[in-house]
Amino acid sequence: MVEKFPKSVIEINILVLESDGGTLSAAITAGSLALADAGILCYDIVACCSAAKINNQAVLDPVASEELEQTGNVTVAYMATLEEITQVVQSGDLEVDTAISCVDLCVSGCQEVHEMMRQQLKKTASQQK
Repeated sequence: MVEKFPKSVIEINILVLESDGGTLSAAITAGSLALADAGILCYDIVACCSAAKINNQAVLDPVASEELEQTGNVTVAYMATLEEITQVVQSGDLEVDTAISCVDLCVSGCQEVHEMMRQQLKKTASQQK
């Protein structure tokens, strides 16, 4: 893939004006959509979700008020078509079983987000024709 863009750097800058949680997940997803919309060749689009342990439960994509109550958090970036995790960020205290269930929850969420991303890209592409 690197040979397609010799001596090139692709830089993505994201300015967050307001956040109610999930900033990293939103930024990764938005960056992937921006690359796809610009026609930059990629292996797959990347969807990202986070899960937090709140009151001994895994919560998918917690909002800011829930993030204040969390004891641990996992963020997963995932390429659904290739079924590959591209990034995992874990913070806080999580037992192994809880961390695994959070990753599984994130992957499920990413699969849903990926489908929405794919549909929107198809819609945008058909409008540009």
